[in-house]
Amino acid sequence: MAPGWLPAEDRVRSPHTGWVRAHWEAVADHVLGAVVAHTSAEGSLVTMSPHQDTSTGLEGFARGALLAAYRLAGTDEDAVRAPLAAWLARGLDAGTRPAVAGRWPRPADRHQSIVEAAWIAVALAETREAVWDRLDEHVRRRVARWLADVHGKAVYDNNWLLYPVVVDGFLSTVAGPHDPAATATALRRVEAMYRGEGWYSDGPGSCFGHYSAWGMHLLLAHWLRITGADAYPGGATVLRERLHAFLGEYARLIGPDGTPVLHGRSLVYRYAAAAPFWLKQPSAPTP
Repeated sequence: MAPGWLPAEDRVRSPHTGWVRAHWEAVADHVLGAVVAHTSAEGSLVTMSPHQDTSTGLEGFARGALLAAYRLAGTDEDAVRAPLAAWLARGLDAGTRPAVAGRWPRPADRHQSIVEAAWIAVALAETREAVWDRLDEHVRRRVARWLADVHGKAVYDNNWLLYPVVVDGFLSTVAGPHDPAATATALRRVEAMYRGEGWYSDGPGSCFGHYSAWGMHLLLAHWLRITGADAYPGGATVLRERLHAFLGEYARLIGPDGTPVLHGRSLVYRYAAAAPFWLKQPSAPTP
């Protein structure tokens, strides 16, 4: 039996599953309700474990911020947008404020905060007018400085190369400190990991799994959305063509019941397995 917070199935519009957009919105709202309920008193950390440190709390906030940004950007309902925008703004302020108990750890070499900085950058890009543009100028400067701390930090030689690229892309759109040369170097390294037919290896050699879809295509698509991807070898067209080619084969790894073949690493990334399908825009209707 479906939980009470889900709408009734619509087998007319969606004969296979009964799920339409309203169902996905309800799931997002349910998850976000839990995220908000487990947000720290100052608003910058989300509790995911009774024994967590501030890095784990930052991860909870950043991943919640990503979902909150998608939900906010996808609706005109002020009753949904306003509380999410307020939650994001409060967390950004507290997380970058000096001498606050929930202050976020600053990005350092191969530190998890580099990853979370990228998701926060994506969230800010998706909610630019509702959140970033309405922040106090002092808060914007603090957030930009925190994000810019990814510059020059060592990362792993895999999808991690793209996290500073995404951060730098957002900073470039808000007149923040950015490093085009470092971005170009990282993108050349990512390009060297392309193996053909839409597939990137998640690192040197042949490192394939669902995380390749999340860690490469999703990040590249967001960077394209933020910057236009002019700095990528071959430009935006190459990224779009590769995503199209990738999905043609990746779809064969999904069963008729929607279950993905469990292959590669990061098998618990069930949401990540679906991410690249959401990136594909529907074709324009034939006149």
